[in-house]
Amino acid sequence: MRTRTHGVKATKPARTLLAAAILLLALVAGLPAQQRSDWVSPETIASVVRLGKTFDLYIVSGIPAGHQVTVQYGTPDFGGGRIVHQERVYGDLGSGVIVSENGWLVSNAHVADDWTPQAIQVAPVQDNQGNPLTQVVIPANPGYMWVKMASVEDIENNVRKLEVRYLATTWYSDMDYYSYDRDRAICKITATARMNETTGLPEMVEELAGDETFPHTALRNPFDIPFQESGIASMGYPGIGPASNVTISRGDFIGYASEDRAQMMHTAFISGGNSGGGLFYKDRLIGINTWDRADARGRNVSIAQPITFFGEAFAAVRLWYDVNDLPEIPANWVTSDPTNDPYKNQVFVGFNLRSRVNENVALKNGVLLAHEKGVDIQEAMAYIDFKQYMNNYLAVKKLLRVGYDVQSIASRLGLGLMEEQTLAQMSEEELTGTLSGDGKKYYELWKKGAFHAGFWRVDQNGQVLTALPPSSSVNLTVMASGYDQKTISFSTKRDVVQGPWTIKVPPKGK
Repeated sequence: MRTRTHGVKATKPARTLLAAAILLLALVAGLPAQQRSDWVSPETIASVVRLGKTFDLYIVSGIPAGHQVTVQYGTPDFGGGRIVHQERVYGDLGSGVIVSENGWLVSNAHVADDWTPQAIQVAPVQDNQGNPLTQVVIPANPGYMWVKMASVEDIENNVRKLEVRYLATTWYSDMDYYSYDRDRAICKITATARMNETTGLPEMVEELAGDETFPHTALRNPFDIPFQESGIASMGYPGIGPASNVTISRGDFIGYASEDRAQMMHTAFISGGNSGGGLFYKDRLIGINTWDRADARGRNVSIAQPITFFGEAFAAVRLWYDVNDLPEIPANWVTSDPTNDPYKNQVFVGFNLRSRVNENVALKNGVLLAHEKGVDIQEAMAYIDFKQYMNNYLAVKKLLRVGYDVQSIASRLGLGLMEEQTLAQMSEEELTGTLSGDGKKYYELWKKGAFHAGFWRVDQNGQVLTALPPSSSVNLTVMASGYDQKTISFSTKRDVVQGPWTIKVPPKGK
């Protein structure tokens, strides 16, 4: 077969260059897709799931003005109002990402948490005659989420068949949504499920046997993304397209929401149902999409929580529920955070405190004191008191700025009115002028964010979750009634230290 040259005779060097160019194009075209920073594999796509809940919907007449609807043991209190209509409904709420082979998934608390009063939705409605009524929506099964997902095979065949396949339980959630702080949930897939075609509601089929595996994604350091090659992919269910399709939007990583918090800003589109969905770089999960807000020019900017924000949540679940199959956040990921977020100086480690004589006996209601080596206990306690004093000072100033009055601030922080008024009236310069020699030293340590000492209370189960400095060696001192004081050396120099660990403490006289 002849190749047309359009009247130009190819010389030997030209043929060589042409062949080299064709080879280069072939090599580029044949590059594995995972070389692209915004590429995601079928398994990663399948790991992004849609989360929903079953709700009881009530239409009620005669709820007294100002009455707050509450639920006791599953029964709502309408303050004497009369139920005129009741039905059970299903609703999709947001997204989640499976992060382990055995079904652990992460999402936002405002998607998964339904134990709070805010989970009860109350809205005014009218009947056909225009009479006022109240619509109340209450989670029917608090703590449970229905999981819709597509299989890897369907995605490989470009068939996005989204189905209710599993039931998940919420194991951890915390939220400070309105201050753009933390909004985290951890759930575990525990049973198979299906949609009942007759009722239109999901139902559990059977509990998992324990050997099932799920499509999942691995984690990646969210702080090693080069700006010169910052293509990222956002996945979730924003509700703007067919309900059966996961939405993959691509964009660029553009920086952080502030110098003090490490929320990641990017240009990939997200909307309401994206909450809890994943932000990916090089086919690895780097963050959980949580907010979008306008920039100075009124353009929407998408914001994700770095996956490092989940280090505390992972450590808590490991400690509280005695599980060891959750992902771990390496300490070097935390320290590579370029912002001033205080979490960058903390690695979360759980401890079980037990009697040295009988490991089944938990040490209850004690305290765990962490302090730098060379710092004695008295100095450690003095620094902790100083740090609490400075935290109260900053809290007073912040609450005054947002409109709280002096008396309500004192009540909120547990301060005496005179102490609160003194803090309110002092500038930071005036405050530092009153400090003694030790106080000035502590102030400089506090200002730098340097770790000097930390203090945590042990719960009724003999458990305590600590926040220790990464890549360091500290002393841990345990103090509790009926036990001898015990100090051990603990190192966070290991790359991963989430634990939980056990400390055995001798009872007095033993």
